[in-house]
Amino acid sequence: LEALGVNLVEVKPFGEGPAVYCNKLQQLPTFEGADFDEVILSDTDIAFISSPARFAGSGCVRAKVVDMPNPPERVLVELLGRSGFDETSLTARPDFAGGDSTHAFNCNGGFYILPGNIVPELGKRWVDWSRFCLQQGGLLGKRLHHSDQLGFMLAMIEGGFRFDALPLAANFPTHFGADNYRGIRGAEIGVLHYHDKVDDHGALLPTGVAKIDKAIAVANKRIAKGRAALGIDGALLSAA
Repeated sequence: LEALGVNLVEVKPFGEGPAVYCNKLQQLPTFEGADFDEVILSDTDIAFISSPARFAGSGCVRAKVVDMPNPPERVLVELLGRSGFDETSLTARPDFAGGDSTHAFNCNGGFYILPGNIVPELGKRWVDWSRFCLQQGGLLGKRLHHSDQLGFMLAMIEGGFRFDALPLAANFPTHFGADNYRGIRGAEIGVLHYHDKVDDHGALLPTGVAKIDKAIAVANKRIAKGRAALGIDGALLSAA
């Protein structure tokens, strides 16, 4: 990465156990004092079919609502109540669980776009609320590892930051079974969130749904081309 000109900044882990999922928050202070129009945060299991910059430029915080009701509605209502916020503000629908409600700011943590001028303020609130959520083990249970995205939700509510939700095509999950994608419509997929759905050589696995697999094929072709340009033998990845 250094050879490619990528600026690497070493940071300490956010914590242990479920707190490791908050590690992306550790990079936020590195942007303080810098003149960025917008900051894009992404997980490492994201494949961009088109430039993420095309989703930027609105001057708003952007992220996509959760795929599933994580946490369930009753848990979210209790969490909002403990946080001192409106418990009746669940007006959004997870993309793959239409019968359940969630908060519009309860977003999938794989891809965020933040206006550069709010990063310091949002970042501080995000860290504080994520730590608060990590203390709610009795309520969140096995979903405690979602504390980073729930911390984001609470920080957004508290700070009143402008928000423009990303469409499904801008953070599209590929880890569900084919039946889960029935009836899914929308724009051409621009961002794939593949979780653990890769083969031994690091290629994204197909879903069995033509529209999605078309985007996956594009991603795999670009990954293979990039590896070839860097002299990386994909066949050696399984040994590693």
